[in-house]
Amino acid sequence: MGPRDRLIASTIALMRERGVAATGVADLLAHSGTARGSIYQHFPGGKTDLVIAATHAAGDYVLRLIERVTADQSPAEAISALVEWWRPALAGSGDAASCPIAAAAVADERVRAAAAEVFASWENALAGALERAGARDCASLAGFIVAALEGAVLQSQAAGSMRPLENARDNLLRLLPR
Repeated sequence: MGPRDRLIASTIALMRERGVAATGVADLLAHSGTARGSIYQHFPGGKTDLVIAATHAAGDYVLRLIERVTADQSPAEAISALVEWWRPALAGSGDAASCPIAAAAVADERVRAAAAEVFASWENALAGALERAGARDCASLAGFIVAALEGAVLQSQAAGSMRPLENARDNLLRLLPR
């Protein structure tokens, strides 16, 4: 993995652990094992450009997961699969890791815009799956699913428990086509 990819991976990891504001350039360099010049060589706008790239990279990873689980499963099964995907990061972890997109959503304007683009891509993928399953109000329901799961992830992190995410799953399953 080259310096650009190491910087992006480190940024995602530190955004999950600390948030954007608490992650400094020195932290990113130490975590990634890259030289200071690497940031500006690959991300001319510095930390902001790096955080935007990391937000898109993390978002694309989850988008591919959403596309994979919705390709051959019902929306209800896909939601259950997404909740299970979060389990290792949240269940019983003393080092609770949050969603890097949620961290980006409370950063500066350009980073928030990147987070909004990522959330919209997830909603579009879910809306397509809901439409294929015959659901109504697919765009609205997809937005609600993303909001419910993201909120539940934050609550699970704060509580140190999977219960909020499991509750979100259980209630979403009541709304979704099987």
